[in-house]
Amino acid sequence: MYEEVNKPKENKTRAVANSVIQNKSIGEKMVALVDNRSGSVAQRQLLRRMNFEENTEKIGNKTQVGIKENTSLQLKQTKANKVPKNITSSNRQVYQLAKGITPVIKMNTRSMTKANQVIHKPKFKTYSHRKDPSLIPYLTNKETIIREDAVKKQRQKQQSLLKIRVAAKKMKNTTMGQGFHEILPTSEGTKVSKITDDKMRDVAAQIQSGMRTTPALTPLVNPKGGTSGHTGTYVDPKKTTASQYTNGQAGAHDELRKAFEEGLKTKDEDLLFQYMLQGNLDTTPPGIDMIRDTNLQGKIPNLQDVTNITEFARIHNKNREKAKDRARTIWEKLPAASRSKAREPSPEREPIDQFGKGGEYSKKKQKRSRSPEPTFPATDKYAHKAAWSTESMRLDTFK
Repeated sequence: MYEEVNKPKENKTRAVANSVIQNKSIGEKMVALVDNRSGSVAQRQLLRRMNFEENTEKIGNKTQVGIKENTSLQLKQTKANKVPKNITSSNRQVYQLAKGITPVIKMNTRSMTKANQVIHKPKFKTYSHRKDPSLIPYLTNKETIIREDAVKKQRQKQQSLLKIRVAAKKMKNTTMGQGFHEILPTSEGTKVSKITDDKMRDVAAQIQSGMRTTPALTPLVNPKGGTSGHTGTYVDPKKTTASQYTNGQAGAHDELRKAFEEGLKTKDEDLLFQYMLQGNLDTTPPGIDMIRDTNLQGKIPNLQDVTNITEFARIHNKNREKAKDRARTIWEKLPAASRSKAREPSPEREPIDQFGKGGEYSKKKQKRSRSPEPTFPATDKYAHKAAWSTESMRLDTFK
């Protein structure tokens, strides 16, 4: 079916097909092959064959198949062999072969050999509320953190619940405006202001400022069984301004209040922070639980172009796993004595495919977090860290 050639001849009646690069070892000669099938098929095969990726894992002293390579192809042409401007980039290789021009292909490879760890490039090298697009619309011109005035009042042992909440903003991705779901409920604001320990009170106030999620991205666990939604997670198709299926919302908030109480008992501000991170994960269901919840069938997610629970579950599963990995990053940084008192986030879960399959715990053992912690401002550090930890569960991450 194929014949080896050094310089293909022009054929006006047939399209010349793809050049297959065979690179079996370093220094091995490239071989150009000609396929006389239709041009469109040849182009597709060319693009498919010119990209490849192999994954690497190293567990303990045992090495499994080993290299993840990212390849980039760069074509170097002389003036004599310059491709006309009217030839699109997708047809460039086919044109060159048709004219007898052998493209020079440079392959750059890079290996990742970290054991049991794929380092994701962090979205933020330095993070602050002012740099987070999911928070900026809610900040006033003078604020550096969400509800900075409320944090100041709590430090002074004063509190107004209205100072903690933010006004809902109209979002392009939702059918109704969105405020925030506070992981440390607003009803606990008065309790925060009455904490006698200055450091614990300060950290609790900062947690209430930064640890927030978007209701449209916040399905909840119903303590009585199954799943539920926050106000604004699901909508009534007949009344787009009204929420539906929030019957488990009160119970989920009660669980967050319990996490706050348990954190206060530790008398350790870092443990309090970790308890609230875990509380967020405990009160939001894995995506696969949403798919299995028969009561959710027919419910309409409050997200533009997301019309079914399976698609919503896929989005939530991805966002929740990111939040869980960041919680793991923070847990790993705890002193050993404190870490033993805090529950380690559960193992990672597989992605969910378009058919609703997946979402179970991964069989690959994850030994370390994949989310490097950015640098936070020294002032109100816990507020910034709290916002970073839940950033994946706020609306601006869904596009």
